[in-house]
Amino acid sequence: MSQESTDSPTRLSRRELAKVALGGAAGLTLLTSSKSALAVVRPQPLGIKLGSSGPAEPTDEDLLFFKQLGVDVVQCSVGGRPELNSVEGLLKIKKRYADAGLTLHNVRNLPVTNNRIDCVLNGPGRDADIANYKTWLRNVGGAGLHYTLTNFNVAQVVTSALVETRGSRTRAFDVNAPKMGLPQASAPRGLNIMGGPKDNLYGREYTREEIWANLISFLKEVMPVAEEAGVIIGLHPDDPPVPSLFGVPRVLWSLDDYTKLFSTINSPNLGICLCVGTWAQGGAAMGIDPAGAIRYFGGINRIHEIHYRNVSSTQPHFHETYVDDGYYDMYKAMKALVDVKYNGVVHLDHAVPMVGGNRTYEAFAMGYMKAMRQRALAGNDA
Repeated sequence: MSQESTDSPTRLSRRELAKVALGGAAGLTLLTSSKSALAVVRPQPLGIKLGSSGPAEPTDEDLLFFKQLGVDVVQCSVGGRPELNSVEGLLKIKKRYADAGLTLHNVRNLPVTNNRIDCVLNGPGRDADIANYKTWLRNVGGAGLHYTLTNFNVAQVVTSALVETRGSRTRAFDVNAPKMGLPQASAPRGLNIMGGPKDNLYGREYTREEIWANLISFLKEVMPVAEEAGVIIGLHPDDPPVPSLFGVPRVLWSLDDYTKLFSTINSPNLGICLCVGTWAQGGAAMGIDPAGAIRYFGGINRIHEIHYRNVSSTQPHFHETYVDDGYYDMYKAMKALVDVKYNGVVHLDHAVPMVGGNRTYEAFAMGYMKAMRQRALAGNDA
């Protein structure tokens, strides 16, 4: 929280932060409250819904596994497969899960929604990327889905090493590492090295003002389509939450950043995917702890997805770990969700490789999440 005053939102006083931490929905409200008369937000079932990720074309065994886990919702990814990212394709996926008694909450389309470099840097492909994003919003809405997850940076889930964690290999990050990059796949089997954290990998060093202006320009283009389609855009915090990487500032990584965002783009169809792991990584630099962030953003109805994940410590160095094994008390996050009467989804995030494959961790972590929810709903703080 060290940007100059010309680049920061109205700051929260100590008294205001205390209200956020204690007051939930009775805490702070945004200064601007006008909403588009044309905006559509589909109502969702009440209560905290626990979710996990599945394939776009699940097998009978996949569906049985999710039923045995007792998940409330599932999400999947269509990648760049055009036969699946159309309205018809999404309806096919939705029906496949519905026929098994499962609710499809979110379909991810990473080539369209994430790390669009030309949008972030205002490059030559910006208009084409925005057109593809608008088409995706219309397809999501046309399939009766209400939400899409997005990040706005040039490098998400940046990694500097893989470390042993309770016999598993997990992602680590050190802000001072000489080289860092992105995982080659969702399970951390290797690294695609990009360069040093201060290397200008995109031609030159950009300013924070440029990237912020590009974000606002992007949102002003796509939000009217989201509102018409009845789709909420959930913006994920920059991971890792650091001011800049590879010569490009990261503009969505703190309480200040999101407060400024929602004051600038005041649409009911714009929200945050609050990743507990990412928020925990940032520590004091985030401006508020994960539970406090949940109470604040939940209190103003801006959270539409929670990612449930733990880390070993705050920056400058951390590694991902088992959900029961990090420095952050994950019960605090679940209790805050209960306190603000959150009606959204809590998803497992970043499966830790275990003997038996991803299903082993899913079963372990889902049981842990269910216990946290049960305890929080019972109001047992002992």
